[in-house]
Amino acid sequence: MSRRYTTCTFEGATQGKVHFFYPRAREVAYINYRDFCQRTMRPRDGLTLHEVEGAIYVNRSQHRCLYDRDGNRIEASQLVRYADDPNPEFWPSEPRIDTLRVHEEIREPVIFRSMFMKHWGHFLLESIARLWPDFSHPELSGLGSLYAIAYGETSIDGRFAQFLDLAGVSVLPQIEPGRRIRLAKCYIPSATFSLGTFAHPAHREAPQRVARRLIGQTSRDDRPVYFSRTDPGLRGHAQRRMRNENDLETALAARGVRIVHMQELSLAEQIDLINTHRVFIGGWGSAFHNLLFSFHGAEIATYVLISTWLPRDYVLVDTIVGNESHYLATQFKTEGYDDTREVDVDVDATLFYLRQTGVI
Repeated sequence: MSRRYTTCTFEGATQGKVHFFYPRAREVAYINYRDFCQRTMRPRDGLTLHEVEGAIYVNRSQHRCLYDRDGNRIEASQLVRYADDPNPEFWPSEPRIDTLRVHEEIREPVIFRSMFMKHWGHFLLESIARLWPDFSHPELSGLGSLYAIAYGETSIDGRFAQFLDLAGVSVLPQIEPGRRIRLAKCYIPSATFSLGTFAHPAHREAPQRVARRLIGQTSRDDRPVYFSRTDPGLRGHAQRRMRNENDLETALAARGVRIVHMQELSLAEQIDLINTHRVFIGGWGSAFHNLLFSFHGAEIATYVLISTWLPRDYVLVDTIVGNESHYLATQFKTEGYDDTREVDVDVDATLFYLRQTGVI
């Protein structure tokens, strides 16, 4: 097994260490991993807070940002991903609106929080990325918050609403589709997290507040945890299904690993689990972003199963949580992958690495 795989470690890319375990035949994967880890250490501009008067919000899918009093898109209000790449990804929005007429005006100052994503992983990375003024500018913490809602959703409810409430965020009632609203005064914070680009330490402030308000003292359980993705009802299951995941789960359970289905737990139970355990294993998925709730980041070790593609956002979370991370390139595309998006996991290689690192 050791002849087929090799390991590399980067120090300084995160507060802890990041390790990669990958097949020797996938040297290109190592180069991608190395380059991105080095990129995370680039100096970044500080957070900014824009104050705009007379901004216009239009609740339409092609206008998921704000526009100035002349109808021009306010660039600071756009959601941007992969900003360091040759082709940054901007959330689609028209550069101008076709009319300056509005249906109503909100006279009280508001804070624009950008996009609400009804997807737990994207919510924890992108939808809470503009909450930081509530902590650094207490005079703004009581203002109403305006979200543009993605993917055709019409409400903020469930654990998403619970999180925002516990974080102290007052969300304005949703604007009816198609309506145009003028904002007498609006604050637009820059983001603390941008997919594939950077993460700012202030991104943890809201999850930490939620955790403090939701759970008390936790016990310590030294069993490793495996985040299972075997539930066919899990969002994104069809795109990342490991066909032989049951084989891996059976082997891990026999070695004392706790198997957990995060989607079956309440928000409080998820946060309690993250603070009770210190070692987490699983195929890449949103469950790992719950590390933002941990009070013990430097004591945590994660083991994320990936293929040749590095999920860069996970490394970015590592940079602000401070955990030691291990990325195991033990997933392989199956025959017909382009149609099914299914992968197989090399169970033997995964178990080998977990034994080598003392997890099992």
